[in-house]
Amino acid sequence: MSSEEEERREDVPTSLIREICAKWSEVQSFVERYHRDKAVASRNINIFNDNAMCHFRNILKRRQNKSAASVV
Repeated sequence: MSSEEEERREDVPTSLIREICAKWSEVQSFVERYHRDKAVASRNINIFNDNAMCHFRNILKRRQNKSAASVV
């Protein structure tokens, strides 16, 4: 993927990424608590965290670092 494509994908508002991360945290807690097979639930939560949510958390970190750097 080119850096231009990466930039376009990062046009998601920070507030929306935070909102989705919070909702994912709620879903994760629900699944961990109520799924009948804890091992399967945990494994799939970890896979989703590693493959999907990590991308959005990294976007938030980059944005936070950029805003902190611009304040200094």
